[in-house]
Amino acid sequence: MLTVNCHGLGDSKKRQNVFMYLKAKNYNIYFLQDIHFTKQDENIIKSQWGSKIFFSSFKPNSRGVEKLVNDSCDFELFHMKQDEGGNLHYFRCQN
Repeated sequence: MLTVNCHGLGDSKKRQNVFMYLKAKNYNIYFLQDIHFTKQDENIIKSQWGSKIFFSSFKPNSRGVEKLVNDSCDFELFHMKQDEGGNLHYFRCQN
């Protein structure tokens, strides 16, 4: 697992660079903070990552967390909960 404070991933070039960096690290799960996404961004971000992804989005200029999961990780989601403010996101899984 790897955790990263992104200080915003709204810029597509920065997001692309961060995703390439993360994939090169080859961890199973990545925890990203301060992603600065809205609900409207989520489908675009999902297609760019290409693997499992879970959001707690908020505003384009603050907060937000997401969990990225590599395809190579045997991961099954049982329960997920998030807050309305984009600060908390937890899930229970079996790996």
